[in-house]
Amino acid sequence: MSPASDRLQVVVDEASGLDGFSPIRGISEMQSGDASRTQLNAAEMIWNRLRSYFSGDVPRGMLLCAQIPLILICYFGTITFTALALRGSYDWRSSAISYLLSPGHDPAYHWIASLGLALSGFLGIPFGGYIRDRLRPVSRLGANIGMAVLVTGFVTLILAATIVTRRMHHVIGKFGMHEILARTSALALGAGIVCFCWCVLRELYNRRTNRGPHIVRLAFTWSMLIFPPLSAALTCGICAFIPRSSVPWLLPLCQLLRQSPLWKLAFWEWIGSIAVFLFLLSAAAFLPKQEQFLGNTSTPVQERGSFE
Repeated sequence: MSPASDRLQVVVDEASGLDGFSPIRGISEMQSGDASRTQLNAAEMIWNRLRSYFSGDVPRGMLLCAQIPLILICYFGTITFTALALRGSYDWRSSAISYLLSPGHDPAYHWIASLGLALSGFLGIPFGGYIRDRLRPVSRLGANIGMAVLVTGFVTLILAATIVTRRMHHVIGKFGMHEILARTSALALGAGIVCFCWCVLRELYNRRTNRGPHIVRLAFTWSMLIFPPLSAALTCGICAFIPRSSVPWLLPLCQLLRQSPLWKLAFWEWIGSIAVFLFLLSAAAFLPKQEQFLGNTSTPVQERGSFE
């Protein structure tokens, strides 16, 4: 090697610090570190947005313009399409919605209804936190319970739409996993709506002299969605015990009720589905912001008896 090459090697070694450091490698490490931080920031941003979405921290316009129309299409649109695809073999008054999800009854299009119901449950989860945040000043306990059971109802709806098993099971017993999840979803959604309605009725009673229009609209709408179906279901439950009683003049009424759609579980599934959709629509349309819900009042929330 020539002397000039030796001097060049010495210069390179001195620039490198003779400790294994290379300027080119240092630049590449900085670039890889920046890329890693960028990926972490992107993942953190996605996580924060998902957390805000599922916790109900979404604008009202998004619920009215995106969530509600998508739920209408995903739920009612898909099951209507699947029912029409059966070419008249499905009667909504006597056949349950689970009939449309069964591969045995509809092997060609059952997956469309399953996907639509699962997406509807996913789109309904933010409503629990959205309603809770606005009703929390009225009753912290009632709003939290309503949010928990409503979200549970939507989560079990997703599971019921994706898990379709046979009715008989050697471990579960009479009902399959799908039936258990579907009934759990219906009960949880109904309980959540009742809890939120109780909060609104409580606020309506506490503010007898200073009622805002939003409180009156919510109380009327949610009461109409709850009390008539509950009264009809209670009537059906009472009529189930009439044949065992010694009241003969009630037997014709019981027979008439048994022959009507009110006695069919499928009829109540459709009524409940419409009621839940109207509940979500009214919540997005009528619920104001938290500070606007209480209005201008000098009475603190705790003095009105709110649960903390």
